[in-house]
Amino acid sequence: ADGFKIHYNAFNSSMLDPEVVNQYGIERSSSLGVLTISVLDKSGKAVSAYLVGDAKNPISQFNKLEFNKITEGDSIYYIATFNFADKEKLNFDIIVVPEGITHKIKLQFKQQFFVE
Repeated sequence: ADGFKIHYNAFNSSMLDPEVVNQYGIERSSSLGVLTISVLDKSGKAVSAYLVGDAKNPISQFNKLEFNKITEGDSIYYIATFNFADKEKLNFDIIVVPEGITHKIKLQFKQQFFVE
């Protein structure tokens, strides 16, 4: 959107390596999900952004997403965690405002999660 690429991935936190869990203070749990988002400019360079959003289940219960910024060398990404029930489908609704622009980019997707 607007020359920016937004990469995202949502998965079960039990898939994380123990050292990653310790490094970022994320709990490994079969019912805790992790969302990662990175924002790249036209040249493919990672940029900082303001992110706000939530994950909503089919009965309109919200998980407000609290994003933590992670910087590793030239990489910048944001991590948020959320709870889910087995086989639950969540609707993610996130607003991304890359540094240096004033308008919002909407990121919306649905994903089903399973307790492992």
